Amino acid sequence: MREYKILTHSFTSTGPPNSFPDYCMFALIRLLNPKINPEHPVPRPLGDGSVVLSNNSGTASRSAIKRMGGLCLLVKAFLLGSALFTLSTSHLNAATWTVTHLTGDSDSGVSSELVYTCAVNVHGTEDKVVNGVTFKAESGTSGEGWEISQNFQAQHNGQTSTVGGKIGEVLSNRMRYNGDPQKLKMTGLTPGETYVFTIYNQAWSEGETRTAILSLDATDETITANQGEFSTMAQDGQLVQCVYVADDTDVEFTVDPQTIATWHLYGFSNAVFPRLVPTLNLDNTNPAEQLATLEWKVDTTDFTVEDISVVKATISDFQVISPRKQTFKLTPASNNTIFSVSIEAGSLKVGDEDNDAFTRSFRHYVPTFDNTATPLSFFTDNVGKTPVVWFDAGDADTITGSAPVTRWQDKSGNERHAESGGGAPSLNLTSGPGGGPVIEIRRAGGDDYLSIGGSPFFAKDHYYVFRSANSANKFDYFGAVLGHQSGRGSNYLFENGRVNFHGNQVPEGRQQNGSAYYSGSNANRELLNVNEFMILRIVVNNGSTGSKSNYRIGKVDNSFCASLDIAEVVAFDSVLPDLGRQKL
Repeated sequence: MREYKILTHSFTSTGPPNSFPDYCMFALIRLLNPKINPEHPVPRPLGDGSVVLSNNSGTASRSAIKRMGGLCLLVKAFLLGSALFTLSTSHLNAATWTVTHLTGDSDSGVSSELVYTCAVNVHGTEDKVVNGVTFKAESGTSGEGWEISQNFQAQHNGQTSTVGGKIGEVLSNRMRYNGDPQKLKMTGLTPGETYVFTIYNQAWSEGETRTAILSLDATDETITANQGEFSTMAQDGQLVQCVYVADDTDVEFTVDPQTIATWHLYGFSNAVFPRLVPTLNLDNTNPAEQLATLEWKVDTTDFTVEDISVVKATISDFQVISPRKQTFKLTPASNNTIFSVSIEAGSLKVGDEDNDAFTRSFRHYVPTFDNTATPLSFFTDNVGKTPVVWFDAGDADTITGSAPVTRWQDKSGNERHAESGGGAPSLNLTSGPGGGPVIEIRRAGGDDYLSIGGSPFFAKDHYYVFRSANSANKFDYFGAVLGHQSGRGSNYLFENGRVNFHGNQVPEGRQQNGSAYYSGSNANRELLNVNEFMILRIVVNNGSTGSKSNYRIGKVDNSFCASLDIAEVVAFDSVLPDLGRQKL
Protein backbone atom coordinates (compact mmCIF):
# COMPACT_ATOMS: atom_id res chain seq x y z
CA MET A 1 0.00 0.00 0.00
CA ARG A 2 1.27 3.46 -0.84
CA GLU A 3 2.64 5.10 2.30
CA TYR A 4 0.35 7.75 3.76
CA LYS A 5 1.40 9.25 7.06
CA ILE A 6 -1.42 10.89 8.96
CA LEU A 7 0.06 11.92 12.26
CA THR A 8 -1.71 13.57 15.17
CA HIS A 9 -0.64 15.11 18.43
CA SER A 10 -0.86 12.96 21.53
CA PHE A 11 0.53 12.94 25.02
CA THR A 12 3.30 10.84 26.41
CA SER A 13 3.83 9.62 29.92
CA THR A 14 6.91 8.31 31.64
CA GLY A 15 7.34 6.25 34.76
CA PRO A 16 5.33 3.41 36.27
CA PRO A 17 1.67 4.24 36.93
CA ASN A 18 1.71 3.54 40.64
CA SER A 19 5.11 4.78 41.82
CA PHE A 20 5.41 7.71 44.20
CA PRO A 21 6.45 10.40 43.84
CA ASP A 22 7.16 9.69 40.16
CA TYR A 23 3.54 8.94 39.35
CA CYS A 24 1.81 10.44 42.34
CA MET A 25 1.75 13.92 40.99
CA PHE A 26 -0.02 12.37 38.04
CA ALA A 27 -1.35 15.10 35.96
CA LEU A 28 -1.97 17.77 38.51
CA ILE A 29 -1.29 19.35 36.07
CA ARG A 30 -3.51 18.78 33.72
CA LEU A 31 -4.53 21.83 35.52
CA LEU A 32 -1.91 23.43 33.40
CA ASN A 33 -3.83 23.23 30.16
CA PRO A 34 -5.24 26.55 28.97
CA LYS A 35 -8.88 27.35 29.60
CA ILE A 36 -11.02 27.62 26.53
CA ASN A 37 -12.55 31.01 25.98
CA PRO A 38 -16.35 30.81 26.35
CA GLU A 39 -16.60 33.12 23.35
CA HIS A 40 -15.20 30.33 21.19
CA PRO A 41 -18.45 28.43 20.55
CA VAL A 42 -17.42 24.95 19.48
CA PRO A 43 -14.02 23.71 20.66
CA ARG A 44 -12.72 21.10 18.23
CA PRO A 45 -9.74 18.75 18.19
CA LEU A 46 -8.14 20.84 15.45
CA GLY A 47 -8.14 24.60 15.10
CA ASP A 48 -7.29 27.83 16.77
CA GLY A 49 -8.90 28.85 20.02
CA SER A 50 -8.64 31.94 22.14
CA VAL A 51 -7.67 30.88 25.62
CA VAL A 52 -8.05 32.56 28.98
CA LEU A 53 -5.44 32.50 31.70
CA SER A 54 -6.01 33.81 35.22
CA ASN A 55 -3.73 36.51 36.51
CA ASN A 56 -3.16 37.37 40.14
CA SER A 57 -5.98 39.89 40.34
CA GLY A 58 -8.54 37.28 39.34
CA THR A 59 -9.26 39.01 36.04
CA ALA A 60 -8.71 37.34 32.71
CA SER A 61 -5.94 37.89 30.21
CA ARG A 62 -6.22 36.33 26.77
CA SER A 63 -3.61 34.89 24.51
CA ALA A 64 -4.06 33.07 21.24
CA ILE A 65 -2.84 29.52 21.55
CA LYS A 66 -3.27 26.99 18.84
CA ARG A 67 -4.76 23.84 20.40
CA MET A 68 -3.68 21.00 18.15
CA GLY A 69 -5.86 17.91 17.97
CA GLY A 70 -5.32 15.44 20.74
CA LEU A 71 -2.36 17.27 22.26
CA CYS A 72 -2.54 16.23 25.90
CA LEU A 73 0.04 17.79 28.15
CA LEU A 74 1.11 15.48 30.93
CA VAL A 75 2.69 17.25 33.84
CA LYS A 76 4.28 15.58 36.77
CA ALA A 77 5.38 17.44 39.89
CA PHE A 78 7.74 15.47 42.10
CA LEU A 79 7.61 15.88 45.87
CA LEU A 80 10.81 16.23 47.86
CA GLY A 81 11.26 13.40 50.32
CA SER A 82 8.14 12.88 52.40
CA ALA A 83 7.13 16.54 52.50
CA LEU A 84 3.42 17.04 53.03
CA PHE A 85 1.24 18.86 50.55
CA THR A 86 0.68 22.43 51.67
CA LEU A 87 -1.22 25.32 50.16
CA SER A 88 -1.70 28.91 51.11
CA THR A 89 -5.19 29.83 49.95
CA SER A 90 -4.09 33.41 49.49
CA HIS A 91 -2.11 32.18 46.47
CA LEU A 92 -5.27 31.24 44.58
CA ASN A 93 -7.57 34.06 43.58
CA ALA A 94 -10.01 32.32 41.23
CA ALA A 95 -11.02 28.92 40.01
CA THR A 96 -8.80 27.33 37.37
CA TRP A 97 -10.56 25.14 34.80
CA THR A 98 -8.72 22.75 32.48
CA VAL A 99 -9.61 20.15 29.84
CA THR A 100 -7.18 17.36 28.91
CA HIS A 101 -7.07 13.95 27.24
CA LEU A 102 -7.82 10.84 29.32
CA THR A 103 -6.39 7.52 28.09
CA GLY A 104 -6.29 5.36 31.21
CA ASP A 105 -5.35 5.10 34.89
CA SER A 106 -1.87 6.54 34.37
CA ASP A 107 -3.17 9.97 33.32
CA SER A 108 -6.45 9.96 35.25
CA GLY A 109 -5.04 12.10 38.05
CA VAL A 110 -6.44 9.62 40.57
CA SER A 111 -4.05 8.90 43.48
CA SER A 112 -4.37 7.32 46.89
CA GLU A 113 -2.08 10.08 48.19
CA LEU A 114 -4.94 12.56 47.90
CA VAL A 115 -7.72 13.10 50.43
CA TYR A 116 -11.04 12.65 48.61
CA THR A 117 -14.33 14.05 49.79
CA CYS A 118 -16.04 11.83 47.22
CA ALA A 119 -15.24 9.55 44.27
CA VAL A 120 -18.35 8.33 42.46
CA ASN A 121 -19.11 5.72 39.79
CA VAL A 122 -22.38 7.27 38.60
CA HIS A 123 -25.30 4.81 38.28
CA GLY A 124 -22.71 2.07 38.50
CA THR A 125 -23.39 -1.56 39.30
CA GLU A 126 -20.24 -2.10 41.38
CA ASP A 127 -17.43 -0.19 43.04
CA LYS A 128 -14.29 0.36 40.95
CA VAL A 129 -10.83 0.83 42.48
CA VAL A 130 -8.66 3.22 40.46
CA ASN A 131 -5.03 3.60 41.59
CA GLY A 132 -6.04 2.63 45.10
CA VAL A 133 -9.05 4.98 45.25
CA THR A 134 -12.52 3.44 45.45
CA PHE A 135 -15.10 4.95 43.11
CA LYS A 136 -18.31 4.04 44.87
CA ALA A 137 -21.14 2.75 42.69
CA GLU A 138 -24.11 5.03 43.39
CA SER A 139 -27.56 4.28 42.02
CA GLY A 140 -29.14 7.32 43.69
CA THR A 141 -28.73 11.07 43.29
CA SER A 142 -26.82 11.86 46.50
CA GLY A 143 -24.24 10.41 48.82
CA GLU A 144 -21.49 11.34 51.23
CA GLY A 145 -19.90 14.56 49.95
CA TRP A 146 -22.10 15.05 46.89
CA GLU A 147 -25.59 15.63 45.53
CA ILE A 148 -27.15 15.90 42.06
CA SER A 149 -29.14 19.09 42.55
CA GLN A 150 -30.77 19.48 39.14
CA ASN A 151 -31.44 17.14 36.17
CA PHE A 152 -29.09 14.22 35.32
CA GLN A 153 -32.20 12.13 36.05
CA ALA A 154 -32.26 9.84 32.99
CA GLN A 155 -30.29 6.60 33.31
CA HIS A 156 -28.47 4.59 30.63
CA ASN A 157 -26.50 1.36 30.47
CA GLY A 158 -23.74 3.21 28.61
CA GLN A 159 -21.29 1.69 26.13
CA THR A 160 -17.88 0.07 26.30
CA SER A 161 -15.24 2.76 26.69
CA THR A 162 -12.04 2.93 24.66
CA VAL A 163 -10.29 4.34 27.74
CA GLY A 164 -8.02 1.80 29.42
CA GLY A 165 -7.64 0.63 32.99
CA LYS A 166 -10.07 0.80 35.87
CA ILE A 167 -11.09 4.37 35.04
CA GLY A 168 -12.22 2.95 31.68
CA GLU A 169 -14.38 0.50 33.62
CA VAL A 170 -15.99 3.44 35.43
CA LEU A 171 -16.79 5.04 32.07
CA SER A 172 -18.19 1.75 30.73
CA ASN A 173 -20.33 1.03 33.80
CA ARG A 174 -23.52 3.00 33.03
CA MET A 175 -24.26 6.72 33.39
CA ARG A 176 -26.82 9.48 33.86
CA TYR A 177 -27.85 12.26 31.46
CA ASN A 178 -30.53 14.79 30.39
CA GLY A 179 -31.75 18.21 31.43
CA ASP A 180 -30.65 21.80 30.91
CA PRO A 181 -28.97 23.00 33.05
CA GLN A 182 -27.35 20.06 34.80
CA LYS A 183 -26.16 20.68 38.37
CA LEU A 184 -23.92 18.78 40.77
CA LYS A 185 -23.13 19.92 44.33
CA MET A 186 -20.08 19.12 46.45
CA THR A 187 -21.09 19.03 50.12
CA GLY A 188 -19.41 18.95 53.52
CA LEU A 189 -16.51 21.17 52.43
CA THR A 190 -14.25 23.31 54.62
CA PRO A 191 -14.63 27.02 53.73
CA GLY A 192 -11.29 28.47 52.67
CA GLU A 193 -9.87 25.07 51.68
CA THR A 194 -8.72 24.49 48.11
CA TYR A 195 -10.09 21.48 46.20
CA VAL A 196 -9.80 19.90 42.76
CA PHE A 197 -13.10 18.77 41.22
CA THR A 198 -12.85 16.31 38.31
CA ILE A 199 -15.39 14.96 35.81
CA TYR A 200 -14.31 11.82 33.92
CA ASN A 201 -15.76 11.85 30.38
CA GLN A 202 -15.74 9.84 27.18
CA ALA A 203 -17.01 10.63 23.69
CA TRP A 204 -20.34 9.08 22.71
CA SER A 205 -19.82 9.08 18.95
CA GLU A 206 -16.98 10.12 16.68
CA GLY A 207 -17.17 13.69 15.44
CA GLU A 208 -19.89 14.63 17.90
CA THR A 209 -20.37 18.14 19.29
CA ARG A 210 -21.56 17.96 22.88
CA THR A 211 -20.57 21.43 24.02
CA ALA A 212 -21.42 23.04 27.35
CA ILE A 213 -20.39 25.97 29.55
CA LEU A 214 -19.25 24.82 32.98
CA SER A 215 -19.32 27.08 36.03
CA LEU A 216 -19.48 27.03 39.83
CA ASP A 217 -21.19 29.27 42.35
CA ALA A 218 -17.99 30.01 44.31
CA THR A 219 -16.51 32.20 41.56
CA ASP A 220 -17.30 33.69 38.16
CA GLU A 221 -14.74 31.58 36.28
CA THR A 222 -16.19 29.38 33.50
CA ILE A 223 -14.98 27.07 30.74
CA THR A 224 -16.52 25.90 27.47
CA ALA A 225 -15.82 22.25 26.69
CA ASN A 226 -16.93 19.66 24.13
CA GLN A 227 -17.41 16.28 25.79
CA GLY A 228 -16.59 14.63 22.45
CA GLU A 229 -13.37 16.58 21.90
CA PHE A 230 -11.13 13.48 21.74
CA SER A 231 -13.59 11.30 19.82
CA THR A 232 -11.07 10.54 17.06
CA MET A 233 -8.30 9.38 19.37
CA ALA A 234 -7.58 5.72 20.11
CA GLN A 235 -8.75 6.44 23.66
CA ASP A 236 -11.51 9.06 23.59
CA GLY A 237 -11.57 10.02 27.27
CA GLN A 238 -11.58 13.55 28.60
CA LEU A 239 -10.80 15.09 31.99
CA VAL A 240 -12.50 18.32 33.01
CA GLN A 241 -10.98 19.71 36.19
CA CYS A 242 -11.51 22.76 38.36
CA VAL A 243 -9.22 23.91 41.17
CA TYR A 244 -11.28 26.15 43.44
CA VAL A 245 -11.46 27.62 46.92
CA ALA A 246 -14.62 26.65 48.81
CA ASP A 247 -16.52 29.76 49.93
CA ASP A 248 -19.07 27.71 51.90
CA THR A 249 -19.67 24.16 53.05
CA ASP A 250 -21.42 23.46 49.73
CA VAL A 251 -20.24 24.41 46.22
CA GLU A 252 -22.50 23.81 43.21
CA PHE A 253 -21.20 23.10 39.71
CA THR A 254 -23.37 23.77 36.64
CA VAL A 255 -23.16 22.20 33.18
CA ASP A 256 -25.05 24.41 30.71
CA PRO A 257 -25.43 22.51 27.40
CA GLN A 258 -25.05 24.67 24.30
CA THR A 259 -26.60 22.10 21.94
CA ILE A 260 -29.57 19.76 22.18
CA ALA A 261 -27.11 17.05 23.27
CA THR A 262 -26.78 17.17 27.05
CA TRP A 263 -23.72 15.96 28.94
CA HIS A 264 -23.36 12.41 30.18
CA LEU A 265 -22.25 11.89 33.79
CA TYR A 266 -20.10 8.76 34.14
CA GLY A 267 -17.91 9.50 37.13
CA PHE A 268 -16.58 12.39 39.20
CA SER A 269 -14.42 13.09 42.24
CA ASN A 270 -13.52 15.91 44.60
CA ALA A 271 -10.24 16.03 46.54
CA VAL A 272 -8.17 18.45 48.58
CA PHE A 273 -5.78 20.19 46.21
CA PRO A 274 -2.22 19.43 47.35
CA ARG A 275 0.02 22.19 46.06
CA LEU A 276 0.36 25.12 43.69
CA VAL A 277 2.60 24.60 40.68
CA PRO A 278 3.39 26.77 37.67
CA THR A 279 1.68 26.46 34.30
CA LEU A 280 3.58 25.83 31.08
CA ASN A 281 1.70 26.49 27.85
CA LEU A 282 2.88 25.98 24.28
CA ASP A 283 1.85 28.01 21.27
CA ASN A 284 2.68 25.69 18.37
CA THR A 285 1.36 27.91 15.61
CA ASN A 286 4.88 27.45 14.25
CA PRO A 287 5.65 23.78 15.07
CA ALA A 288 9.32 24.20 14.23
CA GLU A 289 9.76 26.97 16.82
CA GLN A 290 7.17 26.80 19.57
CA LEU A 291 6.65 29.61 22.05
CA ALA A 292 6.55 28.42 25.66
CA THR A 293 5.01 30.56 28.39
CA LEU A 294 5.77 29.74 32.01
CA GLU A 295 3.46 31.36 34.57
CA TRP A 296 3.50 31.28 38.36
CA LYS A 297 0.83 32.17 40.90
CA VAL A 298 3.22 34.21 43.03
CA ASP A 299 6.48 36.06 42.47
CA THR A 300 9.57 34.01 41.69
CA THR A 301 13.21 34.91 42.38
CA ASP A 302 16.62 33.54 41.37
CA PHE A 303 15.23 31.98 38.17
CA THR A 304 17.30 31.95 34.97
CA VAL A 305 17.35 30.02 31.71
CA GLU A 306 20.02 27.75 33.20
CA ASP A 307 17.35 26.36 35.54
CA ILE A 308 15.38 24.92 32.58
CA SER A 309 16.39 21.56 31.13
CA VAL A 310 15.08 20.31 27.79
CA VAL A 311 15.41 16.88 26.18
CA LYS A 312 15.25 16.35 22.39
CA ALA A 313 14.76 20.07 21.81
CA THR A 314 16.71 23.29 22.05
CA ILE A 315 15.77 26.39 23.99
CA SER A 316 16.33 29.99 22.92
CA ASP A 317 15.18 33.57 23.46
CA PHE A 318 14.46 33.26 27.20
CA GLN A 319 12.74 36.40 28.47
CA VAL A 320 11.55 37.46 31.93
CA ILE A 321 8.26 39.22 31.32
CA SER A 322 7.56 39.70 35.02
CA PRO A 323 8.40 37.96 38.31
CA ARG A 324 5.48 35.65 37.56
CA LYS A 325 5.94 35.08 33.84
CA GLN A 326 8.78 33.93 31.58
CA THR A 327 8.76 32.98 27.91
CA PHE A 328 11.17 31.05 25.70
CA LYS A 329 11.25 29.29 22.35
CA LEU A 330 11.51 25.52 21.87
CA THR A 331 12.77 23.84 18.70
CA PRO A 332 12.01 20.08 18.62
CA ALA A 333 14.86 17.86 17.46
CA SER A 334 12.75 16.24 14.72
CA ASN A 335 9.22 16.03 13.34
CA ASN A 336 8.44 12.82 15.21
CA THR A 337 9.87 12.95 18.68
CA ILE A 338 9.06 13.25 22.36
CA PHE A 339 10.59 16.31 23.99
CA SER A 340 10.36 17.45 27.57
CA VAL A 341 10.86 20.56 29.68
CA SER A 342 12.00 20.22 33.29
CA ILE A 343 12.91 22.44 36.23
CA GLU A 344 14.89 20.96 39.08
CA ALA A 345 13.71 21.27 42.67
CA GLY A 346 15.11 24.08 44.77
CA SER A 347 16.46 26.09 41.85
CA LEU A 348 14.31 29.12 42.64
CA LYS A 349 11.99 30.59 45.21
CA VAL A 350 8.23 30.56 44.68
CA GLY A 351 7.01 33.08 47.19
CA ASP A 352 9.01 32.12 50.25
CA GLU A 353 9.36 28.40 49.43
CA ASP A 354 11.70 26.32 47.31
CA ASN A 355 10.08 25.15 44.09
CA ASP A 356 9.20 21.50 43.55
CA ALA A 357 10.58 19.80 40.46
CA PHE A 358 8.28 19.23 37.53
CA THR A 359 8.50 17.81 34.04
CA ARG A 360 6.26 18.17 31.03
CA SER A 361 6.57 15.87 28.04
CA PHE A 362 5.22 16.47 24.57
CA ARG A 363 4.91 14.14 21.58
CA HIS A 364 5.68 16.30 18.56
CA TYR A 365 4.18 15.25 15.23
CA VAL A 366 3.85 17.23 12.04
CA PRO A 367 0.94 15.97 9.88
CA THR A 368 2.16 14.97 6.43
CA PHE A 369 1.13 12.91 3.44
CA ASP A 370 4.12 11.13 1.97
CA ASN A 371 3.35 9.40 -1.33
CA THR A 372 5.79 6.52 -1.46
CA ALA A 373 5.32 3.61 -3.83
CA THR A 374 5.04 0.15 -2.25
CA PRO A 375 6.02 -3.11 -4.00
CA LEU A 376 3.71 -6.12 -3.87
CA SER A 377 6.36 -7.91 -1.82
CA PHE A 378 5.54 -5.56 1.06
CA PHE A 379 2.36 -7.50 1.71
CA THR A 380 3.98 -10.93 1.82
CA ASP A 381 6.95 -9.69 3.86
CA ASN A 382 5.05 -7.54 6.36
CA VAL A 383 1.33 -8.27 6.29
CA GLY A 384 1.58 -12.04 5.80
CA LYS A 385 -0.70 -12.23 2.77
CA THR A 386 -1.43 -10.43 -0.47
CA PRO A 387 -4.66 -8.51 -1.09
CA VAL A 388 -7.47 -9.82 -3.25
CA VAL A 389 -7.52 -6.45 -5.04
CA TRP A 390 -5.25 -3.40 -4.95
CA PHE A 391 -5.90 -0.20 -6.88
CA ASP A 392 -3.43 2.69 -6.64
CA ALA A 393 -4.16 6.02 -8.35
CA GLY A 394 -0.60 7.10 -7.62
CA ASP A 395 0.74 4.58 -10.10
CA ALA A 396 0.18 6.28 -13.46
CA ASP A 397 1.01 3.10 -15.38
CA THR A 398 -2.11 1.39 -13.99
CA ILE A 399 -4.61 3.95 -15.33
CA THR A 400 -5.92 4.18 -18.88
CA GLY A 401 -7.83 7.28 -19.93
CA SER A 402 -8.58 10.35 -17.87
CA ALA A 403 -12.07 11.69 -18.64
CA PRO A 404 -13.34 9.05 -18.51
CA VAL A 405 -11.00 6.50 -16.97
CA THR A 406 -11.60 3.28 -18.89
CA ARG A 407 -9.27 0.94 -17.00
CA TRP A 408 -7.69 0.84 -13.54
CA GLN A 409 -5.33 -2.09 -13.25
CA ASP A 410 -5.27 -4.33 -10.21
CA LYS A 411 -1.80 -4.43 -8.60
CA SER A 412 -2.51 -7.46 -6.41
CA GLY A 413 -1.28 -9.85 -9.08
CA ASN A 414 -4.75 -11.39 -9.38
CA GLU A 415 -5.61 -9.68 -12.68
CA ARG A 416 -8.88 -8.27 -11.31
CA HIS A 417 -8.80 -5.03 -13.25
CA ALA A 418 -11.52 -2.37 -12.96
CA GLU A 419 -12.90 -1.24 -16.30
CA SER A 420 -15.62 1.04 -17.69
CA GLY A 421 -18.90 0.41 -15.96
CA GLY A 422 -21.09 3.50 -15.96
CA GLY A 423 -20.95 7.27 -15.94
CA ALA A 424 -17.59 8.93 -16.48
CA PRO A 425 -15.07 8.36 -13.66
CA SER A 426 -12.22 10.81 -14.16
CA LEU A 427 -8.56 11.13 -13.21
CA ASN A 428 -7.44 14.26 -11.38
CA LEU A 429 -3.65 14.38 -11.21
CA THR A 430 -3.26 16.95 -8.42
CA SER A 431 -6.27 16.96 -6.10
CA GLY A 432 -5.32 13.91 -4.05
CA PRO A 433 -3.47 13.62 -0.72
CA GLY A 434 -0.16 15.41 -0.83
CA GLY A 435 -1.06 16.83 -4.25
CA GLY A 436 -1.18 13.40 -5.80
CA PRO A 437 -3.73 11.84 -8.19
CA VAL A 438 -7.22 10.51 -7.46
CA ILE A 439 -10.06 8.86 -9.33
CA GLU A 440 -13.15 11.06 -9.09
CA ILE A 441 -16.52 9.30 -8.71
CA ARG A 442 -19.52 11.60 -9.18
CA ARG A 443 -23.30 11.20 -9.13
CA ALA A 444 -23.96 14.18 -11.39
CA GLY A 445 -24.62 13.21 -15.00
CA GLY A 446 -25.05 9.53 -14.14
CA ASP A 447 -23.55 7.37 -11.43
CA ASP A 448 -19.82 6.83 -12.00
CA TYR A 449 -18.35 3.41 -11.33
CA LEU A 450 -15.79 0.91 -12.54
CA SER A 451 -16.60 -2.81 -12.77
CA ILE A 452 -14.01 -5.25 -11.44
CA GLY A 453 -13.37 -8.31 -13.60
CA GLY A 454 -11.28 -11.45 -13.30
CA SER A 455 -11.90 -14.40 -11.03
CA PRO A 456 -14.58 -14.21 -8.30
CA PHE A 457 -13.45 -13.16 -4.83
CA PHE A 458 -14.68 -12.00 -1.42
CA ALA A 459 -13.44 -8.82 0.25
CA LYS A 460 -13.71 -8.92 4.04
CA ASP A 461 -11.15 -6.38 5.32
CA HIS A 462 -11.07 -3.11 3.30
CA TYR A 463 -8.58 -0.24 3.45
CA TYR A 464 -9.22 3.01 1.56
CA VAL A 465 -7.52 6.36 1.08
CA PHE A 466 -10.32 8.67 -0.01
CA ARG A 467 -12.62 11.54 0.90
CA SER A 468 -16.18 12.64 0.27
CA ALA A 469 -16.30 15.15 -2.59
CA ASN A 470 -19.07 17.04 -0.78
CA SER A 471 -17.69 20.31 0.59
CA ALA A 472 -20.44 20.34 3.22
CA ASN A 473 -18.55 17.61 5.13
CA LYS A 474 -21.03 14.79 4.56
CA PHE A 475 -21.78 12.11 1.99
CA ASP A 476 -24.05 13.37 -0.79
CA TYR A 477 -25.87 10.03 -1.19
CA PHE A 478 -25.86 6.40 -0.14
CA GLY A 479 -22.70 4.81 -1.49
CA ALA A 480 -19.43 2.97 -0.95
CA VAL A 481 -15.84 2.89 -2.17
CA LEU A 482 -15.87 -0.84 -2.93
CA GLY A 483 -18.93 -3.08 -2.91
CA HIS A 484 -20.61 -6.01 -4.63
CA GLN A 485 -23.99 -6.07 -6.36
CA SER A 486 -25.47 -9.19 -4.72
CA GLY A 487 -27.58 -7.61 -2.00
CA ARG A 488 -26.73 -5.87 1.22
CA GLY A 489 -25.06 -8.71 3.12
CA SER A 490 -21.29 -8.20 3.56
CA ASN A 491 -21.74 -4.72 2.11
CA TYR A 492 -22.12 -1.29 3.67
CA LEU A 493 -23.55 2.09 2.71
CA PHE A 494 -22.50 5.57 3.69
CA GLU A 495 -25.62 7.31 4.98
CA ASN A 496 -27.21 9.87 2.66
CA GLY A 497 -26.49 13.39 3.92
CA ARG A 498 -24.69 12.08 7.03
CA VAL A 499 -21.22 11.01 8.16
CA ASN A 500 -21.95 7.48 9.35
CA PHE A 501 -23.30 4.25 7.83
CA HIS A 502 -26.83 3.29 6.84
CA GLY A 503 -28.31 1.18 9.63
CA ASN A 504 -29.61 -1.68 7.46
CA GLN A 505 -26.20 -3.37 7.21
CA VAL A 506 -23.65 -1.77 9.53
CA PRO A 507 -20.02 -2.92 9.12
CA GLU A 508 -18.67 -5.41 11.59
CA GLY A 509 -16.06 -2.80 12.44
CA ARG A 510 -14.34 0.31 11.22
CA GLN A 511 -11.24 2.39 11.99
CA GLN A 512 -10.42 5.92 10.81
CA ASN A 513 -6.86 7.24 10.49
CA GLY A 514 -5.42 4.62 12.80
CA SER A 515 -7.52 5.66 15.78
CA ALA A 516 -9.69 3.28 17.80
CA TYR A 517 -11.24 0.26 16.09
CA TYR A 518 -14.99 0.40 16.68
CA SER A 519 -17.03 -2.77 16.40
CA GLY A 520 -20.50 -4.02 17.26
CA SER A 521 -22.94 -1.27 18.14
CA ASN A 522 -20.07 1.24 18.15
CA ALA A 523 -19.16 0.56 14.51
CA ASN A 524 -21.72 3.13 13.38
CA ARG A 525 -20.15 6.01 15.24
CA GLU A 526 -19.90 9.11 13.08
CA LEU A 527 -16.78 9.62 10.99
CA LEU A 528 -14.86 12.86 11.39
CA ASN A 529 -14.13 15.36 8.60
CA VAL A 530 -15.21 13.10 5.76
CA ASN A 531 -14.43 15.81 3.20
CA GLU A 532 -10.74 15.52 4.11
CA PHE A 533 -8.55 12.65 2.92
CA MET A 534 -8.53 9.79 5.39
CA ILE A 535 -7.37 6.21 5.73
CA LEU A 536 -10.53 4.25 6.47
CA ARG A 537 -10.62 0.59 7.38
CA ILE A 538 -13.96 -1.25 7.02
CA VAL A 539 -14.56 -4.86 8.03
CA VAL A 540 -17.83 -5.97 6.45
CA ASN A 541 -20.23 -8.33 8.20
CA ASN A 542 -20.64 -12.03 7.39
CA GLY A 543 -24.03 -11.70 5.74
CA SER A 544 -22.85 -12.94 2.32
CA THR A 545 -19.32 -14.31 2.33
CA GLY A 546 -19.28 -16.29 -0.90
CA SER A 547 -16.98 -15.32 -3.78
CA LYS A 548 -18.51 -12.82 -6.19
CA SER A 549 -17.75 -11.59 -9.69
CA ASN A 550 -19.65 -8.31 -9.50
CA TYR A 551 -17.60 -5.98 -7.28
CA ARG A 552 -17.48 -2.34 -8.33
CA ILE A 553 -15.53 0.75 -7.36
CA GLY A 554 -17.93 3.62 -6.68
CA LYS A 555 -21.22 1.73 -6.74
CA VAL A 556 -22.83 -0.85 -4.46
CA ASP A 557 -25.89 -3.10 -4.64
CA ASN A 558 -26.67 -1.90 -8.20
CA SER A 559 -28.25 1.31 -6.95
CA PHE A 560 -26.07 3.46 -4.72
CA CYS A 561 -23.31 5.89 -5.66
CA ALA A 562 -21.84 8.74 -3.57
CA SER A 563 -19.45 11.39 -4.88
CA LEU A 564 -15.96 10.38 -3.76
CA ASP A 565 -12.29 11.09 -4.50
CA ILE A 566 -10.42 7.76 -4.30
CA ALA A 567 -6.63 7.51 -4.06
CA GLU A 568 -6.20 3.86 -3.13
CA VAL A 569 -8.19 0.68 -2.45
CA VAL A 570 -6.74 -2.44 -0.81
CA ALA A 571 -8.88 -5.39 0.32
CA PHE A 572 -8.25 -8.82 1.86
CA ASP A 573 -10.37 -11.95 2.01
CA SER A 574 -10.05 -12.22 5.81
CA VAL A 575 -9.38 -9.92 8.76
CA LEU A 576 -5.69 -9.08 9.08
CA PRO A 577 -3.91 -9.92 12.34
CA ASP A 578 -3.06 -6.90 14.46
CA LEU A 579 0.64 -6.88 13.58
CA GLY A 580 -0.05 -7.10 9.86
CA ARG A 581 -2.68 -4.38 10.07
CA GLN A 582 -0.32 -2.10 11.97
CA LYS A 583 2.43 -2.53 9.39
CA LEU A 584 -0.01 -1.86 6.58
